[in-house]
Amino acid sequence: ILQLFALDGPPDAIFFDSMVAVGYIFSFFLIIGFLSRISAFAVIVSGLSLIGIVYSWGTAWSHGYNVIFLTMIPMLFMPLGQFFSIDRLLFPKYLDRSYERNRNNGWAIFISVASVSLMYFNAFFFKIITGRGMA
Repeated sequence: ILQLFALDGPPDAIFFDSMVAVGYIFSFFLIIGFLSRISAFAVIVSGLSLIGIVYSWGTAWSHGYNVIFLTMIPMLFMPLGQFFSIDRLLFPKYLDRSYERNRNNGWAIFISVASVSLMYFNAFFFKIITGRGMA
């Protein structure tokens, strides 16, 4: 990926410091429901950039972080900010137009659960097939 941006090595430290600041600020915004979709996207991008750069020079695989991103990416398609949020107070006409209030908004949750379940099933199946992790 670094070669796509014509970089020979990792980015400067200011990039990582800014990604940490973006992550903190937009995580807080996401918790309180301010600019929910933009905040969720910024949290995902900052997290992926920080975790990706940390694990790209090591031999380990980012097991613990994959679960977080597998659940956060489908969250972008959920009705964020629809009910208990600052967005609801600031932009009521926009939210009324943009979301259908029905019970069929759970498909993103189903995709999150299915992707995490498949990841854990893959780990279980790999350990059974290879004999690793068996007592």
